[in-house]
Amino acid sequence: MNSNILDLEVLPETSNRDLSYLNRPKRLSFEEFNALPVTADEFDLRQKILAFEDYVSSIPESFTDTECPYQPVHTVIPGGLYIRTLEIPPGQAVIGYRHAIEHQVILAKGKCLCITERGVEEMEAPLQFVSPAGEKRVVITTDESCIWITVHKTNETEIDKIEQDILIQEPEKRKYQMEQRDKNILLKQTEVEALT
Repeated sequence: MNSNILDLEVLPETSNRDLSYLNRPKRLSFEEFNALPVTADEFDLRQKILAFEDYVSSIPESFTDTECPYQPVHTVIPGGLYIRTLEIPPGQAVIGYRHAIEHQVILAKGKCLCITERGVEEMEAPLQFVSPAGEKRVVITTDESCIWITVHKTNETEIDKIEQDILIQEPEKRKYQMEQRDKNILLKQTEVEALT
């Protein structure tokens, strides 16, 4: 699997890494997220992910979930759970939201590269992990599709209100990305490889 997306190295196994990022608050506003201390490497990766997102947004061949034939499945469970399931086709890149709330992520099927401010991880199903509040990621599938599931605690029951509750509301300069209900951007593998 190509690990040079955004000029990054694959992280070591989880057991050998610093997991202090899990000590973040369980809920963050945009201002609180930006006030978190970050290392120079984390800041650099944050900028690379945002630049990648801006670049992908400018490619005519890219599209958002609302234009995509592969729509996410939204499930609201009474009692305060929201589950979002997305099947990501082979050879695609998905740029996720920055979530305000810590939540569970399940890779139910497939293999992918997962890029966050901490670096690049190769992931293979079955896998589950806690995503800390404020984390933004790029998921790139290989030659097979992935089923990516996020599980959120919320008291809201309507999708628009759930998204307002669980996502970090970003300022105006990035507002254009928040105007569409699902801003995950899928990109053909050929465009992804052109970035490496």
